[in-house]
Amino acid sequence: MLGGLQGAFGPSAGKIPSGFRPISVSRYGPRNMQKSLRDMSWFLRYTTYALVAGDPNILVVNVRGLRAVIENACSTAATIVALQEMRAGSLSFVRGDAEAESLLVQYFQILINEFEASTPSNQRRRGDVKVDQQGLQLPQSYANAADKRQRFVIESTRSMVENNEAIKAAYRQVFERDIKRAYSQSVSDLESKVKNGEISTKEFIRRLGKTSFYRSQFHDGFVNSRVVELALRHFLGRGLSSQEEFNRYFAVLSDKGLASLVDAIVDTQEYDDYFGENTVPYLRGLGFEAQECRNWGAQQNLFNYSAPFRKVPQFVTLFGDYKRPLPDQHVYGSGNDPLEIQFGAIFPSQTANASSRPAPFNKNTRRLLTKPSVNPERNAIKFSQIATGGSFGGPSVRGGSNATRSVNFTESSTQGVVRAAYLQVFGRQVYEGQGFSAAESKLENGEISVREFIRILAKSDTFRDLYWSPFYVVKAVEYIHRRLLGRPTYGREEINAYFDICAKQGFYALVDAMIGSREYDAAFGEDTIPYERFVTPKGLSLRKTSGVSVGGR
Repeated sequence: MLGGLQGAFGPSAGKIPSGFRPISVSRYGPRNMQKSLRDMSWFLRYTTYALVAGDPNILVVNVRGLRAVIENACSTAATIVALQEMRAGSLSFVRGDAEAESLLVQYFQILINEFEASTPSNQRRRGDVKVDQQGLQLPQSYANAADKRQRFVIESTRSMVENNEAIKAAYRQVFERDIKRAYSQSVSDLESKVKNGEISTKEFIRRLGKTSFYRSQFHDGFVNSRVVELALRHFLGRGLSSQEEFNRYFAVLSDKGLASLVDAIVDTQEYDDYFGENTVPYLRGLGFEAQECRNWGAQQNLFNYSAPFRKVPQFVTLFGDYKRPLPDQHVYGSGNDPLEIQFGAIFPSQTANASSRPAPFNKNTRRLLTKPSVNPERNAIKFSQIATGGSFGGPSVRGGSNATRSVNFTESSTQGVVRAAYLQVFGRQVYEGQGFSAAESKLENGEISVREFIRILAKSDTFRDLYWSPFYVVKAVEYIHRRLLGRPTYGREEINAYFDICAKQGFYALVDAMIGSREYDAAFGEDTIPYERFVTPKGLSLRKTSGVSVGGR
């Protein structure tokens, strides 16, 4: 049996692993086959990257992370057979070139060996860390790669050269530079004591943090919030972990001063777990251990080489903006037009200048996004502009005295309403065969209001396929909010509320929440087509649309 399989897969493919059984493609199905081919392309892509870079560590780091995905679709044995076939196919392109063949075999063998090896447990943070602070648990292979990072130890039994290098590493970690070489400064008495074993490396680090040089460089010119962040970087090699940790260290610094802050950090169990008595602290960045997802951005920014000289406290700014963004500041905005949707930091043009905030705000800045005013006549004009292609006049969708029932329209006026509704909800006119004739008839006969007609369109498969299915939830909420309520979301707090509805009740509940909101009542009522209520000149130019724009211009 195995001989027949070996002949089927070719003599150069390799040994058939035990437990392998051929898969019937007809029973496996074309959809599963496409997924398997996609998964195999990942391995081929990583092998190509490793060959070009000349670094097989790319395979070591990434392959084991893909194993869980692959094994959910097919067996390990089947994957190994597929990798052997890929190796045989690749070798056919370089026949006659012994060096190229040897290189291909070497890298593919690393790939196969990594897949055959048992998957190590995920890397976690050391010590007694709360579950909600563990963050993203990285594959152990990341930690294994980080173990190659050089560690410096100061001991009296080591050579003078080794201790001098370790002292330089301590200066680079605590002062962000080698002060002896750059500034001809040193702490000679402390250096002598640590070299002679009179004090430990831990005590050496503590005393460096209490020097006048450290105070002048990282305390006097900063607000207390930033001092706390930098101290965590210098003495624990990481950023702040949580709001509670920040509050605790901030209180120590404010009440007792810098020396007490250094003592509070160096005397922690975490310091002992990672550095002990003789190891110089080092940056515990990505690759060494899991970092908290909720503080990932601030963690990585704090590791930048220029971070110690930035005055803005990143941690409190990050969480302050998250909880209380400015009303006219979009949560993902990085352009200078805060009213335009940024769609999850995917900028409207390739030349957009990304910055940490959408625009500079101060006490003299005029608010651009004010509370929508309710003006029925203005609403009517807005609809007229949309329905008639930009000119004033034309049908105005206004309710009669009975707010629950729409007015009766003629066939021609109904078509104007329908075209305007399609343009606002879908962003374009529907294709032939995609219309909603039954709903259009009910609208013309006065059986449903314009609001209910909009609700039908928004719950249709066409709308769902356009603005829900292709996107992650936050981006979908941004699109749908602008289509149904005519404005961008105010900030993260509003997005969070809609996100909660989506997670617990789904897409249709999101549509009902927007169309049934008090804001919809106040702005559009029963018989007004939603329209864009906040449009800036730059926003119009970004869209580069021809013909009628949804904003009524």
